[in-house]
Amino acid sequence: MLVARSAAELEDVARSIRAEGGKVATYVVDVTTKPAVARVVEEVEEQLGPLDVLINNAGVRGPIGNAWECDWDDWWSTIEINLGGAVAFCHAVIPNMARRRKGRVVNIVSEAGVFRWPTVFAYSVSKAALIKFSENLASECRDDSLSVFAYHPGFLPLGLANEAMDLHASATPAEARVAAWCRAQLESSSAASPGSSAAQLVRLLSGAYDVLTGRYVTVHDDLDLLVARVGTAAASRDYRMLRSSA
Repeated sequence: MLVARSAAELEDVARSIRAEGGKVATYVVDVTTKPAVARVVEEVEEQLGPLDVLINNAGVRGPIGNAWECDWDDWWSTIEINLGGAVAFCHAVIPNMARRRKGRVVNIVSEAGVFRWPTVFAYSVSKAALIKFSENLASECRDDSLSVFAYHPGFLPLGLANEAMDLHASATPAEARVAAWCRAQLESSSAASPGSSAAQLVRLLSGAYDVLTGRYVTVHDDLDLLVARVGTAAASRDYRMLRSSA
């Protein structure tokens, strides 16, 4: 199932999936409207059956500028979409997963939620909150045998990165700096390919790495190495120990 606000973009993706022999159903919904999210999840489970995987990927870049200069409504809208949308879908999907004791949730996050991204503060704060939400949710779901991951897919030459680079020459100084930084990131070793990012996501969904539930995981991580080292940090559950030794 694919869910988004744009019917045209949904159909573009669905067409490519069908061309490869896949089956897909599309649903237009605003992720910030909780009743609509609940309705679409109910409809999906009636038509397609139980949901075993939930990937929360809806997100916007949000306003760019110093925190005290950005429009409050734009800031809050970013939080509602990037964080609230994921929470709304989890609220709708997880009860049935928990009853079946089967399911995995992947919240798509960013290194913006781990490191400082000045002047992109709404996006950064929303992703930091989503990482913490994933950590807490994983703990709450542990007794129901559900796994939750906060996955950073890497800096990719598509989506929000392209939007940032497309900021034109008349952009504000802050927007121009962000656009230049994004270009530099895509030309550096920090960049990732869509193929490698998708492959890492599939590994997380395979069940082989459920011991990493609750963790912030990136496209660049060696998942087998992280699994081997989980025991060294199990007592404190301090993932920083794993990251620093990886």
